[in-house]
Amino acid sequence: MSLKHQYHRPMATLVPHVFGSTRSNAALVGLAVCLIAGCSDSSTNNWTPVMGRVLIDGKPLTRGVVKFAPQGERQSMGALDETGSFTLGSYAADDGAVVGTHRVSVTSREQISETRARWHAPKHYSSYQTSGLTVEVTDANEPVTLELTWGGRGGPFVETD
Repeated sequence: MSLKHQYHRPMATLVPHVFGSTRSNAALVGLAVCLIAGCSDSSTNNWTPVMGRVLIDGKPLTRGVVKFAPQGERQSMGALDETGSFTLGSYAADDGAVVGTHRVSVTSREQISETRARWHAPKHYSSYQTSGLTVEVTDANEPVTLELTWGGRGGPFVETD
């Protein structure tokens, strides 16, 4: 069957062929409806761009993910680049974060084998409950600098699961 012919199939037969089971298709359709209809929080007009940098003991943290979590709102996240910089996004890659106070986590973990991982920042920063990091996001946000520390305990370490 040619590719052109597949596009002329009725949608009911094309979707299971392309995406798999009917159950997973129902989940995909539900997700699409939520995204289109806006099943997200109603505060998207209170969002502002947020950029920043993560330092660990004064040096850029060059891998990992930063997450900002406001109370009762959708979280935002951004990947760290080779300079330790990040741009937050939630609905899109760079749409920022909701205005307000955020608990912050920074996870910098590299899987090096099936049972071993290298942590490039202390594990306690990877949870909102233990990181001790908070940021106030405002409409006129300056770039955020998150300063982490090993606390004299050395640098990256390997953990076995």
